[in-house]
Amino acid sequence: MQEPLAGPAVRGWITAVILGGFLVLTATFGRQAADASTAILPNYGGVYREGVVGTPLHLNPVLCSVNAIDRTVCRQLFRGLMTFDSQGAVVPDLAVAHEVSEDGLVHTLRMRPDVFWHDGLRVTAQDAVYTFEVLSDPDFPGDPSLTNAARLASVRATDSFTVQFRLEQPFTPFLNLLTVGLLPFHIHSNVAVVDMMEYVDQLPVVGNGPMQLDRTGDDFLRLVPSRSQDEAVPYIPILEFRYHASTANLFQAFLDGQLEGLSAGVTENLELLPNRQELQVFASAQPSLVMVLFNLRSETVPALAELQVRKALLHAINREVVVNSTDLAWGTPADSPIPADHWAYKEGLTQYPYDPVLALEMFGDSGWRDRDLDGMLDRDGIPLTLSLAVSDDRALRAYAETIAAYWRDLGIGVDLVVLPFARLLTEQLDNHSFDAALVQVSGLEGDPDPFRFWHSSQTAPGQLNYGGWSNPYADGLMERSRIELDTEERHYLLHRFQDVFLADLPALPISSPVYAYGVHGRVRNVQVGQLNSPAERLDTFANWFIATTRVTISGDVAGFPR
Repeated sequence: MQEPLAGPAVRGWITAVILGGFLVLTATFGRQAADASTAILPNYGGVYREGVVGTPLHLNPVLCSVNAIDRTVCRQLFRGLMTFDSQGAVVPDLAVAHEVSEDGLVHTLRMRPDVFWHDGLRVTAQDAVYTFEVLSDPDFPGDPSLTNAARLASVRATDSFTVQFRLEQPFTPFLNLLTVGLLPFHIHSNVAVVDMMEYVDQLPVVGNGPMQLDRTGDDFLRLVPSRSQDEAVPYIPILEFRYHASTANLFQAFLDGQLEGLSAGVTENLELLPNRQELQVFASAQPSLVMVLFNLRSETVPALAELQVRKALLHAINREVVVNSTDLAWGTPADSPIPADHWAYKEGLTQYPYDPVLALEMFGDSGWRDRDLDGMLDRDGIPLTLSLAVSDDRALRAYAETIAAYWRDLGIGVDLVVLPFARLLTEQLDNHSFDAALVQVSGLEGDPDPFRFWHSSQTAPGQLNYGGWSNPYADGLMERSRIELDTEERHYLLHRFQDVFLADLPALPISSPVYAYGVHGRVRNVQVGQLNSPAERLDTFANWFIATTRVTISGDVAGFPR
């Protein structure tokens, strides 16, 4: 069970609730197990109602990436050839084996022959080939990054349960694509890809996952266990997603007894609970980072190109205080361009602890001092000022305000620029018209592929190296990590990249965001471990239970099923 990560005001009690709830459950069952006559065990029954903000758009595995509800529901309905493990590594799912040729160009995946679509037809290589042909189609209307990845390889079926991908050159991040859920060929193949959006909501939702669609209404969607999969039957036979207009409405529905699960709004609404024991909170660090990007080519603040200045700016920030500056979001301080729970993260990295005295010394060594005692650092008669851009996301804005306050305390003029994300992207980041920007870097699950964010070739509009970092040695490490097949060598390359990044410090790691999920105390045996995305929160749903039964026993009961 993942231990909660939260701000100091609530961290203690949440830990107590979760760990206490686990201990109470264990103690209760243990105590009853010691009774020589009866014991209470899980039973089948009940309804699990989870509140979500918004409504689904498309229950289609290749179109679900843009909507959080779609991602969650599709994960229950559809499975792919591969999936992510708890550390973000790509591992087999519907595939039972994955082989790579010595030159890294051919990926061969053998599929399980015992998986069926919800209408009873068997899942075969034809479905896999069709799915990836859709993704690579020029008319595919979904996420362009999926199309770009799919076009790197041709795909064919070598038999009914074997799929083969052939790349033009080795590219290890290609495996991320194989986690996309499969489409049923017999349902979708009669619709041209160019017409997919027109017909997507008219086709039956037929998946291959542990749950299947039962019914939908104006304010809910209901899933029931798949009748076609040979898997453990969930104790709770009905999983419903209830739609709400806001987190406030969602939380009120929970207080009114209308929900068992809270998919959002947990962090900012905890204080509204009259009885906190009713809520179990589970928290998981996400494969994303909040970072301060520097425009290393800034004409307005050329000092940002100086390493000593960037180091001083990081020493000036107490990241622990920053991540606890708002209840709108939880996080843990970050110290790398790769999240700490990721398989590619390196332990023992160079640290830049909060040290305002050292920060002032470093500014002074760079010529920045308060010479006229006006409270502002200056050099050659020019005060040190910069703008800090941030989106209008309330949590990120709170972080930015705290960071700006730390910098101002040292005598730096900071102009906070708050924009809707679309404007921040087009007006500031894409055209490199910012000094510093606080952003959330996402998409780090699976292969982190730092090339996308930090390689010197990725600075054009629409690409992601917004700060214009250029380090030939780092470039070489990122290039090699994309084609290296040996696991140990890839670890070495990505570890060295982190060393170089922290030595050059083109951006400041601030925090790893934490996702918080709330479950009513009447739901037992809930375990939510490390998640690659919030959509994975229901992966262990089959083991949760609400109903119980008292049974007559003889002797001790070791525990309860699953």
